Amino acid sequence: VHPELFERLGGLTVRLPPLRQRQVEIPALFQQLLRKHGSAAKVDARLVESLCLYDWPFNVRELDLLVRKLVLVHGKDDILRRSLLPQRMITVSSDPDRSDTFERTRQSLEPEVEALT
Repeated sequence: VHPELFERLGGLTVRLPPLRQRQVEIPALFQQLLRKHGSAAKVDARLVESLCLYDWPFNVRELDLLVRKLVLVHGKDDILRRSLLPQRMITVSSDPDRSDTFERTRQSLEPEVEALT
């Protein structure tokens, strides 16, 4: 690693808000990740709705992990439906205490996300 590269990159800072604050980007990002991982399946609107309502505690890494799992298990399906999502993504929109849901989700996913890094 060249030290000059770090000096040059040190002046560049890109700040992105968390995925949960960029809900309008989720459908397109989900489709892009599906294509990247080799799926041409159509996506049910209710699945997209659940993705947009979910808090995404691990941001894009968590979305990428979800897509990889869906493609691995259901990649040959014609349509990806909401029922294929993990239960935490389906029920979070009806949970009145979202902060508690966020913490439970974060704790349950930490081992999976750590394995990706």
